[in-house]
Amino acid sequence: MKQMIRLSLLLAFLCPLPVLATNHAIVTSATCANNGDGTEWSCATSNGGPGAFVGVPSTLTRGDIYYLCDGNYGNHLSLSTAASGTTTIELRKAQSYDFGGLSGWSTATCGSAQAIWQWNTTRQGIVSFGGGGYFVLNGNASSADPIGCGGVLVNPGGSQTSPAPSPTQCGIKIDNSTCTNTGLDYCANGNGMMGGGTNVVWKYVEWEGSDINANEPYFWLGSLSATGNSVTHSYLHAFGTTCWTYGFNNATFSYNYVWGTNDSSANHGECLQDTGTDANMVIEYNVFRDTITNGDLVFVDPTPGTHSNFTFLGNTIWCTSSGGCRHNDGIIACINSSQTCTGFLVTQNTVINCSVACGLNSTNAGSYTWVNNLWYNSSVSYTLHGSAFTCSNNSYLNSGTPGSCANDVNANSSPPLPFANWNSGSATLTTTAALASDNADWNSRTTTSLDPLRDAAGNAFTTDRGAYQFGGATTAPGAPTNLTATPH
Repeated sequence: MKQMIRLSLLLAFLCPLPVLATNHAIVTSATCANNGDGTEWSCATSNGGPGAFVGVPSTLTRGDIYYLCDGNYGNHLSLSTAASGTTTIELRKAQSYDFGGLSGWSTATCGSAQAIWQWNTTRQGIVSFGGGGYFVLNGNASSADPIGCGGVLVNPGGSQTSPAPSPTQCGIKIDNSTCTNTGLDYCANGNGMMGGGTNVVWKYVEWEGSDINANEPYFWLGSLSATGNSVTHSYLHAFGTTCWTYGFNNATFSYNYVWGTNDSSANHGECLQDTGTDANMVIEYNVFRDTITNGDLVFVDPTPGTHSNFTFLGNTIWCTSSGGCRHNDGIIACINSSQTCTGFLVTQNTVINCSVACGLNSTNAGSYTWVNNLWYNSSVSYTLHGSAFTCSNNSYLNSGTPGSCANDVNANSSPPLPFANWNSGSATLTTTAALASDNADWNSRTTTSLDPLRDAAGNAFTTDRGAYQFGGATTAPGAPTNLTATPH
């Protein structure tokens, strides 16, 4: 018996328990004058007593969570703590339901608004990353909206400059709207509002641009060598040109509401712009609304390379009015001779009121699978230049006659408006439209090895094409309709 006890003690010594994360409180200088040690929400005393950090500390501890009070944290956030394996550092918005369990908490002062980083005249990026990455910026919503954050899918406001209806549910905001100078590349001196970054996760964040094309060549200008980056459940709006440029290796862009990008000869607009060589990016269940752009996913010079195994799935590409937005080259565009795209899957997407180039443009011979998509009142074209193009079960309603693959449908005899919840951009198919036109066929779909089991609202897919299953479908096991998430 004594030998067993000694053995147990030895094993406990050799295999120590993991160190638990420490929670820290952070406030702005408008809330507290004296810097504390982050152990409580009250303000530190002038003689160095405990209290919240004032601003994000320059030295952060891997594995810890830094909770943010409401307020403006200035014009630049630099995260450069050296990596330690895959251990993250998280900046998390403090909320009434999750404030780190630290004493001195007040919902009135720290849980009723956003934590904001805002552009000013220093003309630098608002956020920069270094140190090997593994950072998390978490707005900490109480539950996940189906798409976006802050209720923007259901109640999006009157224009692309409208804020999130429930700002606290997009608890962190990166705000470039205060830059009003129209000089070329003025806002970030050509370097993007966010720079670098690898293994960075953004979630429940509102990103607002200046809504001036020449100001913003890039919002997040990533690193060519970056990997593991993710943007999810965020509201990205009023951009000049690109949402995210470079750094797409093993990356994810999902459940985001993107409203408004622009394009000009000075800075070509692409929501997601890439170059070089990378693989395995997933772009799924987003709304791309009112984008004036070369394309939603575009591959361009200057760095030659091959892009492999990208998935574009379950997205709604939506123009509020017919002719109100466009794609110069294609929804997917691999447009410069230095770029090759191969192994791309484009499936279960819905495209509404897209007036120009709402298909594919591939300058080099690549390979694409294009199935189960649905277009309404759009202009669709495919420029392949010898690419392998596998396609079937696409529906083109009042969208010309591009469909020549197995089970494609070209319906131009005034098909009825096929969508419910039109103004929310959800594009759910309606009973009336399904019954009113035999030609508007979306009831058969093909199955691929990567085909989703559920639609963008969490409903189980049974037959339908596009981003959404016909209304009233049952929910797939493990995929609740409202995609409720535990706040973390």
